[in-house]
Amino acid sequence: MSGYLSLYGILCFSISYSLSDEKNKVCDTLEAYFDYSVKNNHCKSILDVNSPPELIAQSYGYMLESHRVRTDDGYILTTYRVRNMTDNSYGSKVIFFQHGLMLNSRSYMSNGNNSIVFYFTKHGYDVWMGNFRDAEFCSHEAISRNDPKYWDFSFHENALYDLPANFKYIYNMTGKKMTYVGHSMGGTTMMIYGALRGEDAEKYIKNALLLSPAVYIKYPYIPTLIGLIVLNLVRWAGIGVLLSSSRLSFQIQITFCMHSITTLKLCLRTVEFLFGPSKYPVEP
Repeated sequence: MSGYLSLYGILCFSISYSLSDEKNKVCDTLEAYFDYSVKNNHCKSILDVNSPPELIAQSYGYMLESHRVRTDDGYILTTYRVRNMTDNSYGSKVIFFQHGLMLNSRSYMSNGNNSIVFYFTKHGYDVWMGNFRDAEFCSHEAISRNDPKYWDFSFHENALYDLPANFKYIYNMTGKKMTYVGHSMGGTTMMIYGALRGEDAEKYIKNALLLSPAVYIKYPYIPTLIGLIVLNLVRWAGIGVLLSSSRLSFQIQITFCMHSITTLKLCLRTVEFLFGPSKYPVEP
């Protein structure tokens, strides 16, 4: 299962980043990405696509407080709290958002002023956003991110260390139970946490909303086989992290998928081959 999830993350992250390209261009058709004429009205530039979370929030009238949360195994997580700059206040109901595989809390601020965390802040919620230990905003008290030992974890550790650390911290700060919203692996980890730490969940969690949680994988034979091959090659090469967050790795992905309409479609078809076709157009 871990091989399947890792491969899924590589492909989805590569394509999602490739579609944004270095100029933060977003188009409503695939062909429009390669139309460089001045008459191309199908594309727009989203300036905050890859901006720091603090700047994204500030541009829409909000402030992010950065909280450093330590896990029991020594990881230092960056957890954000959203504050409305107009009245400098927090909401009364606590809600916590956890991102999916190979993403970070920025994924909940990717829809401009209509982003879900801004919506809940405007409607009276005390909004928090977590980052798993693999996110670029996190570190370890004794181990460098360049050390393979840093990356010796899976979603199991995310569930039993990262989530409890955040829940305890937020509860101590607010004195209130929270609503949990988890996307993809954020749902997977919550299921593990609830199953293995039921008493803690009763203390900290009021209710949970899981968006597309990866829990049951009924037919993963080919993806799992390919994923295991990739993982073994990575281990053989002595690489600790499957996909780094460096600009070089981003550029390699961009160069391949955005080389032409053919390569872009190839990237999308690869995902459909492994995980099933979508009858709806891919949202830019």
